[in-house]
Amino acid sequence: MQLILDLVSIPDLLDLTIKATIILTIAWGLTFVFRSASASLRHWLWGMAMFGALALPVLSAILPAWNILPGRVSLAIRPAMDIGHRRGREPSLSPGVILGSSPMRSLKVNDKNQFAGEAALQIRKLISPTAVSDANPKTDLSQSYVIPIWLTGTMLLLARLAASHGALFWLHYRNRSFPVLDFDSQVHRLARRLRIKRKITLRMVPRPRMPMTFGVLFPCIVLPEEAIDWTPDRLEAVLLHELAHVGRHDCVLQWVAQLACALHWFNPLVWFAASRLGVERENACDDCVLSSGVKASDYARHLLDLASYLKPSPAAAASIAMAGATGLEHRLRTVLDVKLERSVPERRTCLVLEQAH
Repeated sequence: MQLILDLVSIPDLLDLTIKATIILTIAWGLTFVFRSASASLRHWLWGMAMFGALALPVLSAILPAWNILPGRVSLAIRPAMDIGHRRGREPSLSPGVILGSSPMRSLKVNDKNQFAGEAALQIRKLISPTAVSDANPKTDLSQSYVIPIWLTGTMLLLARLAASHGALFWLHYRNRSFPVLDFDSQVHRLARRLRIKRKITLRMVPRPRMPMTFGVLFPCIVLPEEAIDWTPDRLEAVLLHELAHVGRHDCVLQWVAQLACALHWFNPLVWFAASRLGVERENACDDCVLSSGVKASDYARHLLDLASYLKPSPAAAASIAMAGATGLEHRLRTVLDVKLERSVPERRTCLVLEQAH
């Protein structure tokens, strides 16, 4: 943790926040432009934006500098600097390093002492006074509070995600599969209809839990015990919805969204993007169910009935539930709207996500 505190500064955090906000704002604008297109396309746009926000720290280190804040040293050359300047020592650079596109001229000196002295002088002229803690006591004080607070929030959210994954792991091995053999055969039949070749596990929980899907590499569908008494039409609609999550690899983007929220938890736009990602994800799976021949009015009634008495899973951070009370009315209106485009995602659209497996 101390290494992270040494490597990350307030300008770094502010720079990543601005870049993430720009990426998510562009995605928001594109989803507005394509508001009449399929929900699958809008879900893909939000997913790629969340992936970009999550990958920003790595991209900032390996790609050419994209400096948002004036007078800031790029993360691409930050590893070459000695982080000891935050502990009262002079910053130094390794010999032979060329500082690229910046107002400072390129330095390439053979003598180590000469290079270190000249580089330190040039860096102090380049970066703003607030970027060096010993130049401003107020900055040193804010550095000692802001970064630990950000890191604490990130670690708490990651701990919640790990706890949710652990709960799902325990659920998978503690609960048994359905005793009715027709359930497995029906899952395989519907999976073939949706052209899903992955092995899918079906589990039953004794409590009245909402149907859900989890598992990036090994997908698992969880149904409540009451599903044994469901009508064939309801069971088929629920299984089609959950299999649509598996076929679209929605659990991958679910993890990306949760990790992005942990990294940028202080940015409200990231939480808004994660919320929109979930809405468009469910709409896309609803479109898949309706495109499979399920009547819209019957499917809306199934959603309403299930949401009225089934409870969401406590491990919602690492799983995808079929329905919830939040936003249900708008979702039902979307299901019953005959004017909406309901194209299912094409195979090539999910090619990038599929290659991750």
